[in-house]
Amino acid sequence: DERWPEQVFWCGDLWSAIELLKKNSAVENESLYVIGGAEIYAQSLAIADVLELTHIDANFDGDAFFPCFENLFTLAEQTAGEESELRFRFSRYTSNRPEGCLVRTATAKDIEFIAQSQISMAMESEGMQLVPDVVRRGVAAVLQDPQKGEYLVAEKINGTSESVPVGCLLLQREWSDWRNGNFEWIHSVYIEQLQRRHGLFRWMYVFAAARARTRGALGLRLYVDKKNTVARATYSTLGMTDQHYDLFEKIFD
Repeated sequence: DERWPEQVFWCGDLWSAIELLKKNSAVENESLYVIGGAEIYAQSLAIADVLELTHIDANFDGDAFFPCFENLFTLAEQTAGEESELRFRFSRYTSNRPEGCLVRTATAKDIEFIAQSQISMAMESEGMQLVPDVVRRGVAAVLQDPQKGEYLVAEKINGTSESVPVGCLLLQREWSDWRNGNFEWIHSVYIEQLQRRHGLFRWMYVFAAARARTRGALGLRLYVDKKNTVARATYSTLGMTDQHYDLFEKIFD
């Protein structure tokens, strides 16, 4: 576009922009900064190393808000000041992310990985053979229609600084008339076997909780096989509690 200088590029999503910058030798080994808006901030929190915020001690009207981040970062340093009778604090936070781990929202390029993950999970947990084409179309349907849910993908950075997907989960919303709000459900959790017990799911859970809080959800829910003691113990350590409900279902022919 002639309206923009050569160093300005249009990208369809945050991850495409990051991949483009990685391939640009002009920014190699340079820090990358994300400057909004609200949804871009929300997506980038799980991959950011540092968060730099200016807190203004005053109330303002608005319809866009910075996403929840408190459990994703730890305050490293803070300075206070005042300008034009407004008090402010400049805060620098460092990420709690496990070393070598990234979590991001899924894109169309992740369809095959997510589908294969669900096929592996079904066989591992229930001895069930899923139909690959049906699963691929089911995953693609979510990415095409955000009302159906949102996939998160966990990536592991290898020795060449390239990242590869190693886990995923699906977030879906359910309306509660009792509480006049949404709960978000965690479904389709899968971490590749060699990557388990390294904090990957915990980081995905913390990011999922931050996403849910930002969207105003009442809380997170999931269901787990009663015999899966390892998963039950993991969810308990995250602060989730075993409720008194049993799951009933009817599968239509």
